[in-house]
Amino acid sequence: MAGSAQAGGQVAQPNINVLASQGVQGAGLGTVAGMQYQPQTLAQTNLAPYQDPYTQQVIEAQQADVLRGAQMGLQNLAGQAQQAKALVDQDMVLQSQN
Repeated sequence: MAGSAQAGGQVAQPNINVLASQGVQGAGLGTVAGMQYQPQTLAQTNLAPYQDPYTQQVIEAQQADVLRGAQMGLQNLAGQAQQAKALVDQDMVLQSQN
């Protein structure tokens, strides 16, 4: 590209940064126009055919593991509560004897 003429017959050189920016912007606009991308179209797409058929099985197995761990934790907590109650009851018996 040639520069633009200025007063006094001097030619101003084009700014390479401005030209590069214009090129990138033009390429981006061309890409968007070529793709005809519409976000709402993707949101309404059923993705199930593209998913791994074993995904649901993996999810259910993980949920079962989490539930099993929670149940074990609750059983531990119940056992600790029973031990604590037994200790409190034993202390009460000892205090009443004194």
